[in-house]
Amino acid sequence: CLLVFFFNDTATTEIYTEQIVGSVRCVQETGYQRRVHGEKLLILGTLSGTIQVLDFESRTQVFEFKDAHDSDIHSFALSSDNKYLISVAYGNFIKIWDLEKRTLEYTIENSYALAIYSVVITSDDKYFITGGIGDIKVWDFSTKELVHTFEAHERLITGLALTSDNKYLASVSDDMNLKLWDLSSNCLLYTSD
Repeated sequence: CLLVFFFNDTATTEIYTEQIVGSVRCVQETGYQRRVHGEKLLILGTLSGTIQVLDFESRTQVFEFKDAHDSDIHSFALSSDNKYLISVAYGNFIKIWDLEKRTLEYTIENSYALAIYSVVITSDDKYFITGGIGDIKVWDFSTKELVHTFEAHERLITGLALTSDNKYLASVSDDMNLKLWDLSSNCLLYTSD
């Protein structure tokens, strides 16, 4: 039985089976209906910068991207077909991994931010969106080019979420504000402050 404990004070998670697998910052389970090579996987982003991919049922490691980042992995997102994984960490690199080939597909050196803390992918896989210190960046998934920047918050953006139709983006930040953005007009619709 897998137990996951969240510790809000350190933003880390401990994964326990019969022993501690390790300290991780982000955990994602691939969907029941969509599998990578027919496998149901549990993906862990560790504090040491490694991405571990485990078999969900047996909790055994299938493969890993050792030293995927130079620092702890803050967030990652899966493409709708579970083929690609985008990971972000403290620092200015966005990495795109091919889970089927088990290789690093692309690296973006994001000179626009000192830290990238969150990432989401639109459900149609056309764009991915990153949140850093104050700014939200919208990237074209196929060209890896920056499409738009929102001057969003006063502090670090700690979470991003998209509506299922990809029309709206919600962002939360250490500035204690929630904001809702219209992605078609690039306008701020709501702020909680």
